[in-house]
This record gives sequence, structure tokens and C-alpha cells, in this order.
Amino acid sequence: LITPGQLLRPFTDFNVAYPPLVHVVGGLAIFLTGVHPMALILSSNVVFVPLLAFGCFGVGRIAYGPRAGLLAALLALGSPMFVSMMHEYDLDPPQAAMVAVSVWAVLASTRFERVWIAALAGALGGLAMLVKETSVVFLAGFLAVASFAQVRDATAV
Repeated sequence: LITPGQLLRPFTDFNVAYPPLVHVVGGLAIFLTGVHPMALILSSNVVFVPLLAFGCFGVGRIAYGPRAGLLAALLALGSPMFVSMMHEYDLDPPQAAMVAVSVWAVLASTRFERVWIAALAGALGGLAMLVKETSVVFLAGFLAVASFAQVRDATAV
């Protein structure tokens, strides 16, 4: 897929059903380890499982404290559906991970007041869209509520 001199080709010529981020991560694993199905599965797990744990922990910690964050991360990583999906090269766990870290970044931006973290939230939301287009379904409602809460607080003053 990547020929000499065309490093951005996966982002311009990718013409299958899904965006390229998970496929690029898998392609890098194949480049480093050789062609093997476990290289794809392990690369997805190594990149996206820590992101899911961090995102769930961060959201729970911001909402209700560190114990809730730990419980949220353990619940996300220990759910039977997630565990069974991590044995395959699937797009749903990476999508869940990117949505979780995007939601964490929006919450950590304290209603978009911390500009750098709000920009990080936008970048993470964009990466979530590069995993699967349906990420917008999960992020749109949360962003609408977060934006409405900011406008409502500003008009109440």
C-alpha cells in the first residue's frame, strides 16, 4: 500500500469501507514483525487497550473521583464482550477507545476553557472518525450537552 515516496497514500487512496487509522497501525505492525494475523491483533491491542483504559479512568475520575475512574476502567476492560472482541482484528474496540479518550479530553478542557486540551479533544475526535465514521454518533450528543452547558452557564451570570 505504501510505495516509495508515497507515505500519505493510505490517506488519499484508501477506498475500502472504513477509514485507515486501524489499518495503518496494523500495517506498521506487519512492517515491523512480518505478515502474521497475530501482528495485526496485537498491534491493535497494544495501541487501543491502554487508550480505552485511560479514557474510561479519566472520565470516571473527573466525574466522581479516582475510585470511580478505576471502576470505570476495570468495567470497560473486563466486560465479556470487549474481551472477546480483542481476540480478533475488529474496529469496534479501537472506536470505543478513541471515543473514550475524546470524551475525557472534552471533560478535562473544563468546558472548553483550557484551549490546548480542547484542541487535543478535537484531534482525538478526528482520530476517532479515522477509525470509524460512526464515532460521530457517540460524540455528537455529548458535545451538544457540553456546549449547551457552557452557553447556559454563561447566560446565567
